[in-house]
Amino acid sequence: MWPADAQDASSGKAVERWRQDQETLDLLDAKTPYCGDAPALGNIAKLLQVGSRIGRYNISLQTSERPYRWTLEFETAEETTSATWGMSRFLGYQMLALVENLDEVSFRYPSSSGVFTAELASASLARLTEEYNAEHGTSWPVHESIKEYAESPLEYQRMVTLLKQNIIYPVMT
Repeated sequence: MWPADAQDASSGKAVERWRQDQETLDLLDAKTPYCGDAPALGNIAKLLQVGSRIGRYNISLQTSERPYRWTLEFETAEETTSATWGMSRFLGYQMLALVENLDEVSFRYPSSSGVFTAELASASLARLTEEYNAEHGTSWPVHESIKEYAESPLEYQRMVTLLKQNIIYPVMT
């Protein structure tokens, strides 16, 4: 799905129209309730094209106690740039939305690492939605949880739109 710009002829206000996108439907089909399902997480990472977008990686899972965490450890020795962190955020938020009991996603690079939490991602997306609504005259729902964005293709694509337009880089640790 993706937004198509249009205006209502009588009011001049923006009208929201969406076209379905197979990538969104495939990702929602891959959604999983349990972060301990390594094959399901591998499928999500493949559909998100993590390897081609960032580089070769290995995964580890923390599922014995909360917070449940999915860690992607990248093999590349290249310098981690703001573009790398922007892509990490873009992909990490989607991972958090698509795995129901996932609390955190960690990206580890040879020179730095960062963690995205469901709580922080939820607050960030709520703020981005409010800003988007104010700027575009829309009334997209402000969700309390990032998990709500994976409940329908429309909501998922709204999340992707917000992320593409507003990538903010995390503090690296």
